[in-house]
Amino acid sequence: MAYTFDNLFAADPSNPTNVASNASILLYDPADPTKTPVTITDPTGSPIPNPVTVNKNGFGPAMQHATLDRLAWEGGGFSNFITSYEGMKNEAVSARTAAQEAAATAGADAAAVADAAIGTATDEATAAAAAAEAAAEAADASALAAANSAALVGAPADNAIATAINATGSATKTALSATYAPASGSANYAAAAAPKQAVAKYDWVTNYVREAFLPPNPDDMPTITYATQGQTTALTSPAVYRPAICGTGSQTRNWDGASDTNFRWASGSFYCGNGGNNDLALYGELKPGGAAQAASWPIMGTFVTQSTNSVVEFGFYTPVTTDTPMFRVNGKWVTEKNIIRTVTGNDYKLTLTFPTAKSRTITIVGSGTLGLLAVRVPTGQTISKPSGTIKRRVAIIGDSYVNGAGGGGSEGANNIESFAPRLAHLMGADDTLLAGIGGTGWVAGMDGATPNPFSTRTSFVSGRTPHAIVFYGSINDGSGAGSIQAAVESTLQSVASVPEVYVIGPAMSGYAGNAAAVKAGTLAKGRVYIDADDFIFGTGRIDNPKGDGNRDFYLMTDGAHPTFAAHKGLAEHAFRGIYTRNQ
Repeated sequence: MAYTFDNLFAADPSNPTNVASNASILLYDPADPTKTPVTITDPTGSPIPNPVTVNKNGFGPAMQHATLDRLAWEGGGFSNFITSYEGMKNEAVSARTAAQEAAATAGADAAAVADAAIGTATDEATAAAAAAEAAAEAADASALAAANSAALVGAPADNAIATAINATGSATKTALSATYAPASGSANYAAAAAPKQAVAKYDWVTNYVREAFLPPNPDDMPTITYATQGQTTALTSPAVYRPAICGTGSQTRNWDGASDTNFRWASGSFYCGNGGNNDLALYGELKPGGAAQAASWPIMGTFVTQSTNSVVEFGFYTPVTTDTPMFRVNGKWVTEKNIIRTVTGNDYKLTLTFPTAKSRTITIVGSGTLGLLAVRVPTGQTISKPSGTIKRRVAIIGDSYVNGAGGGGSEGANNIESFAPRLAHLMGADDTLLAGIGGTGWVAGMDGATPNPFSTRTSFVSGRTPHAIVFYGSINDGSGAGSIQAAVESTLQSVASVPEVYVIGPAMSGYAGNAAAVKAGTLAKGRVYIDADDFIFGTGRIDNPKGDGNRDFYLMTDGAHPTFAAHKGLAEHAFRGIYTRNQ
């Protein structure tokens, strides 16, 4: 059968806002190292030139291939794969229909004939079912029905059943024809009986999210080692690069990072200690209103290594002995959670050792108390600040769902593991402001006598000229609407100049009144509302499952905060709401 592919979308897999505009796209067999163009047609069977040309938005034609259910594409500076989920689903549906027809109408005699003819093909059926399941979630139900039906006749292979039923002169077809006639005068039982099936729409979000968090390529995946004493080095006479305000002998406060010539720092506010050895490490300042929760801006620094580099060493001095970093290499996360330390204490170092020497763009990400001392590379080598300007700055304002709780290797997520940095990554951000503070809301504040609702952070955030702001929350505002709508409208008015503003309602069940008030205020200001009501539901938690909802997996033992699995799901849910709202 021919495999039909949806319209080609040629874009950067790690950032779909970067499209291969008006590019020539080559399609080839993923197993072909020579990348020879394959023969493709349009859905009617008419030939299509290969390479194909996509439009200014990166979209190309729908197409068919006679035998391949997956194609590789390359062009416009990007490469990826496309999969024919429709073709594989139809194949599964056809197999299911054939199996049902055999089980329902052939009777015991036909089953015996089919079993004798194809009884050795059981392993084929298992492999075929597994392949159908992997093709797409849309085909799961059909693949399961096919497997169950096949089991009624000794679990023979689906393709073998179809052949036994329809092949001219087969014993099975002869037995069927002696008693039954195909409907509609067809000579093919499966074709005559097959109902029309609704074709599931291609779920590009699930595919994109999966691709966005794939690890780096093998030659960009480092070996990570820890050692004590971050102010010393294991390298011989290395080149040492400190954050620009560190090691000067004096303290600097409220630094925005823009003056650094070696690193590009994510938007925030930073400081070093008070002179002497205390000024050696970089820390994040407290966010506006963040004192009660000790909520500081995370450290996110990016630099580029030379083509001869394969080793990078980092020195740290942190007041919090559980603090550890995460890394991105060429835009890909090395891990999805903090890298657990193998050494203890405040003063330590970490080394990334790569399989090959090449230039790489490396981002170090840590909490505000991480305390970055220096980046060291072998003698004679240099690092440099990435060139170009920021393309997409995304700010996320919220409560502890944004700032995290119970992370750093435990059941929850900290401020660099929560749904917020994941969502920003999915949105294509190359600069992120994580402006979450636990216990806060549209009305609520946790900073003692000084109120610190979301509005206390909008001035700082909008001053960094973000392209998009995402707000999350309202659980801390109580269980009734109260004055939430008015606070939402007032807060959104303060960011009226920001091009994109998205508001996510509370994700925990039991806050329908809050959600309604937040939605009303959002729509009144002409902004986009993302409904997350009942995203986390039920009565259990991970240490006390009840079997009545996803809280059994999505709620920490504290009964209040999401698990890391819930954070991953919430990021995808929010991204889907933002990018598919007009579909």
